[in-house]
Amino acid sequence: MEKPKIIISGGGTGGHIMPALALCDAFAGRHPNAVIRYAGRPGSMEQKMAVAAELAFVSVSSSSLKKGILSKISFFIKMSCGFFQSVFYIISFKPDYIVGFGGYTSFPLLFAGLLLKKNVTVHESNAVPGKVVRMLVKRGAKFAYSIFTGNEKMRDLIELAQRKSDAALTGTPVRKSVVNASDKKGFELTDFNSDDPVVLIIGGSQGSRCLNTTVADGICLMKKRFPDIQVIHITGKVGEESVKEKYSNCNVKNYVKSFSNDIGAFYKIADVAVTRAGALTVSELSATGLPAVLIPFPYATDNHQYENAKMLESAGSGKVISEKELTSELISKMLEEIISNENIRIKMRNSALAVAKPDADILLCDFIEKND
Repeated sequence: MEKPKIIISGGGTGGHIMPALALCDAFAGRHPNAVIRYAGRPGSMEQKMAVAAELAFVSVSSSSLKKGILSKISFFIKMSCGFFQSVFYIISFKPDYIVGFGGYTSFPLLFAGLLLKKNVTVHESNAVPGKVVRMLVKRGAKFAYSIFTGNEKMRDLIELAQRKSDAALTGTPVRKSVVNASDKKGFELTDFNSDDPVVLIIGGSQGSRCLNTTVADGICLMKKRFPDIQVIHITGKVGEESVKEKYSNCNVKNYVKSFSNDIGAFYKIADVAVTRAGALTVSELSATGLPAVLIPFPYATDNHQYENAKMLESAGSGKVISEKELTSELISKMLEEIISNENIRIKMRNSALAVAKPDADILLCDFIEKND
């Protein structure tokens, strides 16, 4: 195929957008003459990120389904509009491949692709498949998945995909900028001492109250045993100033930001991370070999963050604390055990790398192009 054409949709959330961008990089690397289009909602975060990555962006209307009559009407109108936009664009662009990373924003495009008998692949990064992914697989989309923990919904969907189309365990693509980041840059940004322990805390894009308060309090407790403790804390939209003040008051050397594009460099200099257990974070922790304490978001659909976290715990690279059990004393104790024992950190690091799929982008490209 001289100039393969592909449309990729990230699905609307950070956990879907970043793997989608990684796939764009991988497909362009494999096919230098490829014509790549990124599809998503106009004015969205993924449009900004796609444009920043110098990708041609295709606007497709979509909406999440919320409670209330007006919301349902809006959902129907926007999804219908997105479907007809997708049909028109697919007919005019004539893509060889259409790929979506779950999420409601990818549904109109992939559904239209299936009706037009195109090569459609849907990818699930979580241990429990979402509703959109299940709907698309039932209608014949090829199914690529990242994690298998024995979850019943995932097992049933894999079996269904194998009967109707195809299924493959590919892992989740992680951008090379994260995997190949420099520890030197991490130390330059933070002005941290390379001989002293570093804890990385990621509160999520919206900001996690328990990570920004209870975990931060736990770091302050650690100051007594580890006077040289250093912390990188990405707070999300809420909490930057209060978290920074908290660390300053207990005299902990800190680098606090609401958001950062340099997360790869921070993975490289950290000794341990404290995070939620979204699909992207779990994939990045594995790919960079970073030991972690995971606090799953308790209200995630089908409790999928808990399933993601248990996968790392079972592998030996992470420890799980439920939010209702979390205390500053407990988190400080867990972190102290990891930081004070190099052998534990080495074992956790090796376990993380063992479950990582560093060639996930290649495996996914192979699967997309299979049966071409």
